[in-house]
Amino acid sequence: IAIYMNYAMHAVTLFLRGDVTGDFPGEAERYVENVYDGQMVAIWSSAAAGDQNPLHLRAIRPITAVKIQHEMDPAKAGQAGKAEQNGAIDRLMHGKARYKDIPPDPKLKEQSTEVMQSMGRLMAEEVLRVVANTRRYASSGPIDGSSATVTCPGRKRLDNAREGVAGSYERADPVTLHIGQLRIGDIAFGRANAELYTGIGMRLKEESPFTHTLMVTLADGAANTGYVPTDDAFGRYTFQVLSSRLQPGCAERGIVNGIVDLMEKDVAVTPSR
Repeated sequence: IAIYMNYAMHAVTLFLRGDVTGDFPGEAERYVENVYDGQMVAIWSSAAAGDQNPLHLRAIRPITAVKIQHEMDPAKAGQAGKAEQNGAIDRLMHGKARYKDIPPDPKLKEQSTEVMQSMGRLMAEEVLRVVANTRRYASSGPIDGSSATVTCPGRKRLDNAREGVAGSYERADPVTLHIGQLRIGDIAFGRANAELYTGIGMRLKEESPFTHTLMVTLADGAANTGYVPTDDAFGRYTFQVLSSRLQPGCAERGIVNGIVDLMEKDVAVTPSR
């Protein structure tokens, strides 16, 4: 009927190329569905991938760099130039470019497509390998779910450099994340409506009362938090950390504890079989 895939990596192999695309997740889905002659549905979901980019981005980086440089105001330099770079990326991402688009280099465009397809197809083949080697199936079992919210202190950034320097902030209104859990048989899914760092997903797996636990991010809407770093990442000058609207020391613990609490309540009320 269906295959559900979950992997912790940003879908950015074609970042800012200008296409409407499902990137490597879409390629993985198409490949799996084609193996089954279109008689089933393959669904890909993002695990905690906030700090995980694909390793192989050689072909797309020059395309991205040219587009960003073309969109920037050449009169700005220094800190103003760093802020303008951030603004250019934001405009390109949201379809609000001020200048006419530059067609990408044909060779690099072809190669970046091939890299994207390779990643998606290899992921699909790994999924199919797991399916082929699965020996134990269950045709019945509990399906339960629950949800909650986590509210953390917020902050407002006062500067706008992209990264590489310390940010300056003031206190802001609290920010709220929606979290939840879904159990299908002996498999548990934790979810959050934001882009979490990998360490948060790993911590959930370690503390979950279920052996088989997945973390699903970017689910059930979009929080206004920005990226959700692990507590130990807040001292780094990366754009993910600097742009986060969260103050350190709350979100990692709140998300993991909140989901685990929901899972434990679910276990407590589920009748024995």
